[in-house]
Amino acid sequence: MYSTSTVASGGGGGGAAASSQASSSWPSMDGKLFTYYRDEFVNRVAFCSGNKAHRRHVVLIGGLGDGLLPVPYTQSLGAALDARGWALVQVLLSSSYTGFGHTSLKTDAVELGRLVTFLQEEMGSLAVGLVGHSTGTQDSVYYVKTCEDPSKKPVFIVLQAPVSDREHLCLNETTSKFVQLAREMRAQGKGEEMLPRAAMWAPITADRFLDLATKEGLDDFFSSDLSDGELRDRLGHLDIPTLFLLSGADEYVPLGVNVQTLGERFVKACAGACPLPRAATVVGARHSGRGHEEVITLTILAFLDEVDNLIC
Repeated sequence: MYSTSTVASGGGGGGAAASSQASSSWPSMDGKLFTYYRDEFVNRVAFCSGNKAHRRHVVLIGGLGDGLLPVPYTQSLGAALDARGWALVQVLLSSSYTGFGHTSLKTDAVELGRLVTFLQEEMGSLAVGLVGHSTGTQDSVYYVKTCEDPSKKPVFIVLQAPVSDREHLCLNETTSKFVQLAREMRAQGKGEEMLPRAAMWAPITADRFLDLATKEGLDDFFSSDLSDGELRDRLGHLDIPTLFLLSGADEYVPLGVNVQTLGERFVKACAGACPLPRAATVVGARHSGRGHEEVITLTILAFLDEVDNLIC
């Protein structure tokens, strides 16, 4: 059984789910910065907030260009989760900030796996959930798809602002030119080489550009022009509780596309395997959800209540 809903945006005023710091113009959070993976060349870190005794963790994954404090609702979500016995973990991946152009969903999935292992083995985590924003939703979906160890699979995922990078990039008239160049480079065995600076606002390889800007790309999970069958191919593997949390006025959704209907299509695509498929649309919210932090947080909490009822 699956359901979809719209969530009205309330006015200001904090409420029980909001952090006391959430209205600050200079957001800050207290917690622990830790290394979850290290080898000869890299040192990967994450930031955990909430009571250190918590044994359940929610990993927050930002979108392109994001790092720590990736979304406006980070603080309110962290405070609300802490009150529910969950710790919030903000992860820095190789793709964080401007690193996305020379990595891929494959790289992100490997690093998320290392983080989950660290949380379980070093912090005693008994349950890990993922909340992805924007391209972080693609990371979440791909991680579930490629996670071969059932013990490392998240107990739920929340996909906030799942949109199509391809549909947005193709609004730029130069994208087709760089897609052609990237395909030529890949055919020449130069897929890991950088495209010209004009291709993207951050340095990007031919391979990553094709992943983001083409239908056959690894990142193309949520395009509105995909058929129901194509969406099923991309989302049908989701066999854990999944919430598609869409923004009703998302500027990255093509004009003329009904966001709520799109969410219903996502739910239908994974309903065969998913034990708890849900979609909710935050009315009036734009991509980041700024100004709608409390509504987003409360919607995630309501979904967590359903997850708890299912797994407990």
